[in-house]
Amino acid sequence: MPAWAQLKVGDDVSMTMNGTIGTGYTADYGNTQLSDHSLGVNGDANITGSFYNPNFLNFYVRPVYNRSQENSGSGSLTDSSSISAGAGIFSGTHFPGSVSFGKNYDSTGNYGLPGIQGFTTRGDSTQFGIGWSELLPGLPPLTASYYQSSSSSTIFGSDEEDRSSQRNFNLQSQYSLAGWIMAARFADIWTNSELPSFLTAGETIEGNEHSKTFVFNTNHRLPMQGGVALGYSYGNFSGEGNGDSTTGSNQSFSANANLRPWTRFTTSFGVEYDTDLTGLVEQQLIGAGSIAPQVDLGSNSHSLSMYNFDTLSIAKGLSASVSLNRTQQEVYGQSVAVNHFSGIVNYNVQKPLWGAFNFYGGVNDQSSDAGHQGTGLVAGVNFNKKIWGFELGAGFGYAQDVQTVLATQVTSDYSYLANARRALTRHLLWNSNFHGYRTGLGQLEGSGSHAQGFGTDLQYRGYAAGVTYGSSYGTALLTATGLVQPPGLIPPGLGGNQFLLENGSAYSATVSATPISRWTMSATYSKAISDTTTPTLYAASSSKVFTYFTTWQLRKISLNAGYTNLVQGTGAATVGGLPVNFSSFYIGIQRWFKPF
Repeated sequence: MPAWAQLKVGDDVSMTMNGTIGTGYTADYGNTQLSDHSLGVNGDANITGSFYNPNFLNFYVRPVYNRSQENSGSGSLTDSSSISAGAGIFSGTHFPGSVSFGKNYDSTGNYGLPGIQGFTTRGDSTQFGIGWSELLPGLPPLTASYYQSSSSSTIFGSDEEDRSSQRNFNLQSQYSLAGWIMAARFADIWTNSELPSFLTAGETIEGNEHSKTFVFNTNHRLPMQGGVALGYSYGNFSGEGNGDSTTGSNQSFSANANLRPWTRFTTSFGVEYDTDLTGLVEQQLIGAGSIAPQVDLGSNSHSLSMYNFDTLSIAKGLSASVSLNRTQQEVYGQSVAVNHFSGIVNYNVQKPLWGAFNFYGGVNDQSSDAGHQGTGLVAGVNFNKKIWGFELGAGFGYAQDVQTVLATQVTSDYSYLANARRALTRHLLWNSNFHGYRTGLGQLEGSGSHAQGFGTDLQYRGYAAGVTYGSSYGTALLTATGLVQPPGLIPPGLGGNQFLLENGSAYSATVSATPISRWTMSATYSKAISDTTTPTLYAASSSKVFTYFTTWQLRKISLNAGYTNLVQGTGAATVGGLPVNFSSFYIGIQRWFKPF
């Protein structure tokens, strides 16, 4: 481990500093801007230090100036600058605290799509956080923290701006008393979002949300290698957006006990109660990023669920599990009671000839007081085997009539994966994988989603090449950070076009090489296409990105060069009706330094 020297400022301040500084030639050009040529400076630094003693006060400052993919291999496609700083105080006492600050300028990011690559964004962000703890012996510890952030960005190819901000205050504590381990947490969160409109053909969606949550959990050991756990949570929220407003709350109570009366048999049973089922679902949607969701399950919706889960080891590798659940709910002004049964047999086998296999199969059965509602299949297999130099793995799982948050509605889904790996020669390695899934609510058409992907790569000494492909289709929720799968299976009323039918695909190719010692190069090409549909709007978008970076290291000096090309068109918000075509080139020199 290197022993770096420290700079002493007076008798009490100690600091270390290292970083890089560079200069070079940059050229930018595109169809929406005039060409630009310049000589510039770029660099970064890492300053750490302490005052009096690191346990009394320690600090760091990390500035970055004009760093990009072309001049340093960093993730930003544009010349991005940032600063992050923080300090810890009284870390060696019973009252430690901390503070942090960060700001990013002109940094590129990604607006995600479910399961595949998204679209390139460009914007600024600011973060600030402060924390404090009380750690007195014999008293419950308490930690308080406050965090706020704000960001604004523009998606290349669009003149529409996406903004979001958040304030978050948290309190948490954990304590043990008379064998009971207790934990509590409180959170107060304010959010403001202005969602990007390129996927909704120019329609702006914005709103505010405020939520408070309190959670308390405790557990205690029981005889027969068992335990008991109790839980309580309370949450309330309010929000408004695009002329709609929502408010609600929910309290959840839970109790669970588990026992192991025999080495081969375990059992657990419990009860859960939610005072407001509507509020529970709306909170899930707000947590995922929706604005002012309007879920209506009736004025007095609530849910009571009692369950039992047992497992039995029958023989070596063979086990069985049984689950019984009875749910009583008040939904849409009616009282419904549903009994859900699940029985699954699981078998594991590992043989030199066959490899390692895991099989499972069983049924889900559901009935109500009015009669039998249906029986569904649960089945799956997982496989791993080394054969003829290949390391193979595969898996498939299917579940039908799985219970959802609404007792009378069930869902079905399946997933699959396969992977292979082989050393083709002593230095040549090949990897490949394929995966996918499909989800969908059995009684609600149009609420499912489907995604699949494939990837393969070759590695030889200092060389590597790989390709990936992915596609997704289905219902998605529009949020400030991208399109996401809706967390609930109940379609809420949402302002504007927050629910979209998304259909997208993406592929990429990457190569890297180290032809000689100290010289490395890499290139990546990616393309994503997507179309989104709402009940009233349609928007199609596409993005292509090519990047190249090379560096030659000579002791503390490096020669760098890079090139970036971005072609992106985003729905009806495309500037001038044409995709943006932006290119940038850089060549320069950089040196590592450590003054103290």
